[in-house]
Amino acid sequence: MMRSCCAIFTGEQSSSDWENDRCGDGNGSEIHHQSIALVDLATSCVQQAAIRQACDFAAEALACLEHTRSIRVFQRLLTLRSMLNPWENVVSVKHLDERLYAFASALLRGGS
Repeated sequence: MMRSCCAIFTGEQSSSDWENDRCGDGNGSEIHHQSIALVDLATSCVQQAAIRQACDFAAEALACLEHTRSIRVFQRLLTLRSMLNPWENVVSVKHLDERLYAFASALLRGGS
């Protein structure tokens, strides 16, 4: 899994290849580690001003969180989101905000 993340980041693997390695196909530990790697990739993208790609990786991490419900990874996503503040009016950031809000609301309700 980590090899796949690095391959995407370095351009050795396309984003479409990534679709074959999505969250939900592994055990809980693998999914948890995948969500961490995705947040790290998203953070690297923000640092390079690749905002749409950062939001895509963040959305994938959020999909993993729907399985693991890891508060620590959610906190990392919120930290990532604060890094996106300069681009808050970009469509991909707005969509990420909607997903983060929905996830947070579901956590508070105790649902999925």
